[in-house]
Amino acid sequence: MIKREDRIRQSGTKNAPGETIPVITTGRLDGIRCNTVCIDSMRSMELVMEHLSALGHERVAFVGGRMDVLATYEKAVRCRQLCRTGGIEYGESMAAGEGGYDFKSGYEQMNGLLDGGERPTAVIAVNDFAAFGIMRSIREHGLGIPGDISLVSFDNTYMAESANPKLTSVDYNYTKYGETLVDTAIRLIEGREVERIQMVEPLLVVRESSIPYRKRERD
Repeated sequence: MIKREDRIRQSGTKNAPGETIPVITTGRLDGIRCNTVCIDSMRSMELVMEHLSALGHERVAFVGGRMDVLATYEKAVRCRQLCRTGGIEYGESMAAGEGGYDFKSGYEQMNGLLDGGERPTAVIAVNDFAAFGIMRSIREHGLGIPGDISLVSFDNTYMAESANPKLTSVDYNYTKYGETLVDTAIRLIEGREVERIQMVEPLLVVRESSIPYRKRERD
């Protein structure tokens, strides 16, 4: 008789249908041989930075999230790397620090950034909820979006389309994500070969909140 933990260790290998229990994760799971399907968070930040770089932005801030969350940490690290190689300012003074993923966190962190005298040409919000708080903070400081500060976000929820201006946001392509998860499970059950790690490509939906940067005297 095969114990449950033995079946888990065996999953992901090629076996006859029904001999093992397929295990599919959507993140890292150390110590267990399994298949992984996940959103390419590093690529999502690359899409954002390619967009902002093409628009000529010179100073970028990444606002919201916690660094103990892997996807957020990866985005922050990739953002710094791309700023460094692209000649865009992103020092510690331009980072808003650790926070959360809601309106309040976006609002408070953006207040801290602007009250501290920092003036990014573009802000990258950790998600659409934080982006709404960032919008409020920018406006309360007498600045406009996107005239003074462009704003880009992640998740592409219903909020992105309803925002004023409509929010440029990364779509995580959840339709493709779900299809890949189901297809992977079926292939494993049938005993067919499946790539151990599959990354789903995100999409950038460009709307009104990000425009070319125009240098002003007060900048």
